[in-house]
Amino acid sequence: MTAIRQRTMDALVGSCEQTAEQLSDHLEGDLKGVRRLRVALHLSRCEPCRALLRSLGRTVDLVRGLGGEEPTGPSVADEVARRIGSPGGGRADDPPP
Repeated sequence: MTAIRQRTMDALVGSCEQTAEQLSDHLEGDLKGVRRLRVALHLSRCEPCRALLRSLGRTVDLVRGLGGEEPTGPSVADEVARRIGSPGGGRADDPPP
């Protein structure tokens, strides 16, 4: 392959970094058009990115398999804000209200 052709192909398939940023959308089927093609072409040529995609897929499957209900208590951010604003400066031993 000539150097010009190689550079053109590299530009078309994108870098590993560009591909990694789009793997979640690829996995969910949310990529369309040129973006979808670029990721597919890159994955066809790059074993490390295919391995990353497999790992991401397994992780998503495991998280989905956890099931359960969404937490109903305050978020971590809400709890931190509450403790910061509480008398005593939000020490760890402060009881919740």
